Amino acid sequence: MTLFVAAFGCGMFDRAGVHAARRFRGDVHGVVAALLFGLGVILLLPGAFFQTPTWAGWLLSFLSACTPWLAMTWVMKRL
Repeated sequence: MTLFVAAFGCGMFDRAGVHAARRFRGDVHGVVAALLFGLGVILLLPGAFFQTPTWAGWLLSFLSACTPWLAMTWVMKRL
C-alpha cells in the first residue's frame, strides 16, 4: 500500500511525466516492457508444473512480483 501511495504521489507532482507515459511508443512500451512481463510469467512456470522446494517457490514468486515494477521503472526512465 505504501509503495502505491508513493508511486501515485510522485506521479501527481510530475504531470509531464505522467502524460508522457500515457503516449504509446513502441520502443519504450512494446518490446522491453513486454519482455519483462514475459519474464515474470516464465519465473512462475516451474512452480506451476514441477514440485519445487518452498524456498525456491518463494524466491521465484518474489522475483516474478518484481517484474511489473521493473517494467514501470523502465518506462519512466525512458521517457
